[in-house]
Amino acid sequence: MRSIVKGTILTFTIITLVLAQDFKPHSIFNTDLANTAGMWSVSTGPRGVWSGSDLDKDGRMEIFATDYKNGTVHAFEWYYGDTLVHVWSGTSKSTYATTPRWVQTGDTDGDGLGEVIIFTDYSQIDSVTAATGNPVPDSTAGLWVFEWDGKTDNGYSTTWSRNLLTVFSDTLAYARPEHFTVADIDKDGRDEIIMASNGGTNPTYGTTSTTHKAYSEDRFIIMGVQGDIGVLPSLVEEFAASPRDTDKDGVRENKFGGGSPQGVVIADTDGDGLHEAVCFSWNNLSCFIIEATGPDAYTQSDTGYKFADVDDWTLAPSVADVNSDGKDEVYVGAFYKGIVYVVGDKDGDATKFQSTEYAAMDSLATTWDAAKNRGNKYALGSAAHNNAFGAPAVFVGHGAGFRKYDFTGTDIFSSASYTKTDYTIATGHIDSLQTGGVNKMFAGSNVDGDKYGEVILAYQGVSDSVMVAGAYSKNHRTFIRVLEWTGESTALSVKDIVLITPEDYKLNQNYPNPFNPTTSIEYTLPIANQISITIYNIMGQEVANVLPLQDKPAGTHRVTWNGLDRQGNKVASGTYFYTMRYGNFVKTKQMTLMK
Repeated sequence: MRSIVKGTILTFTIITLVLAQDFKPHSIFNTDLANTAGMWSVSTGPRGVWSGSDLDKDGRMEIFATDYKNGTVHAFEWYYGDTLVHVWSGTSKSTYATTPRWVQTGDTDGDGLGEVIIFTDYSQIDSVTAATGNPVPDSTAGLWVFEWDGKTDNGYSTTWSRNLLTVFSDTLAYARPEHFTVADIDKDGRDEIIMASNGGTNPTYGTTSTTHKAYSEDRFIIMGVQGDIGVLPSLVEEFAASPRDTDKDGVRENKFGGGSPQGVVIADTDGDGLHEAVCFSWNNLSCFIIEATGPDAYTQSDTGYKFADVDDWTLAPSVADVNSDGKDEVYVGAFYKGIVYVVGDKDGDATKFQSTEYAAMDSLATTWDAAKNRGNKYALGSAAHNNAFGAPAVFVGHGAGFRKYDFTGTDIFSSASYTKTDYTIATGHIDSLQTGGVNKMFAGSNVDGDKYGEVILAYQGVSDSVMVAGAYSKNHRTFIRVLEWTGESTALSVKDIVLITPEDYKLNQNYPNPFNPTTSIEYTLPIANQISITIYNIMGQEVANVLPLQDKPAGTHRVTWNGLDRQGNKVASGTYFYTMRYGNFVKTKQMTLMK
């Protein structure tokens, strides 16, 4: 059933996307809420999603989603048509309250093997030793990189992690990157990690140890990797700048507007061919620019600006060249006040940042909520893509809805240059268990391999400072919605996709059990896949391989074990285990041989 749904947007989420007309929400899925033993039963959705690449080079693009509850990242892959398959999960696990808030992909060591990149934890110090005079780094905290092994389908098995406490010249005891960007900003052939580090405010981690300088950990840091990810590389600081204290001397100079780093994007705002990191902070939504002038060489803008006249912030800005003049525009939304700002160059020099080079493009809120009561009104997220399927457009959303801006005028700083359309996706099209508000999103690429581009929305269901209790915080398990450009439709309609999770692979109890001398093992595959089934004894030693790794079609299959080991000898009575391996996942059950 098709329906046109329009409404009023209450606040913001920025998405910049290249689309010619309208979208249809092409997917929404929930996991089995009754399956409390399943891996998704305790999840409350992602803080952000990222896509647009085929890291394992199998011809299928992946979607990477942060797991806000469980402290890791998951990969989904388009299998065929509208089928999305969960193919991999990271091994990181946060022990602190701050779990991965964003995910990026790149190639930081320049070896041609794609990487999945996240940050975990806020405190870089082990909680057990934090109160002592000799605290030690927390092994779960910091940067996590998962690199494709170069041969295995979805084989992101090589893991490298670095705690940030001792990496940089000004030690980071606390570092919470809400947002970061991975790109070759200095064009040296290796991607850098540009992190917005919301650090601690004068943190102390021991009664007899040195107290960190006030606000010194609030910094935008450009990190580079030296060496191969798989061979103990080093993480180096190529450049760092603080919006609070440029000299890192503990004095609140606020040269660039002050505040805690929140968001950073890579752009070429002045069209000179050099990349800039456009940096936004939480304190009056301040902004300044770092420009890469060559390999490992950077310069800062001469000043910064505060966009808002009250405490305000954004999670993720976005970039697009909406007027196709060769200069990128940057769009950012003020969370509390609901104002959308645009940043653009006028003088041909990004480092000469002027107050005339940004403006309020639109206001989504009629009044400012002085109590900062987000409730069920607010959501956050942004994405960008240039010239994928037509003229660029900007999307600013809340909850399950958004406002669409088509640039139809001549002045990027004028609200009158944007044609605005409001959309609200009715929750009834999903079900009563919809959870979460839209957080950081991805947009623009043709992810599923048809001729239309997608917007991928991350739904965060856990209540926190961004998504407080309300209609969008029900702690259920709706994860991702995919919006697809139709190229012709002016309506929004819902089309469910098929989500394949590891739980959809069924390994039944062997029959008979106990058995003598043979038993059958039945298994069911939701899609065609490579499968193996192996028998182990109670010592974990392989006894027999009843199904060597091979391709099997979707459906129910059966294998038989005759109680013989790999050499054809009868095994002893006792307990055995049979394990089915499928991609990066396994299922195991127990059986008993009696004689």
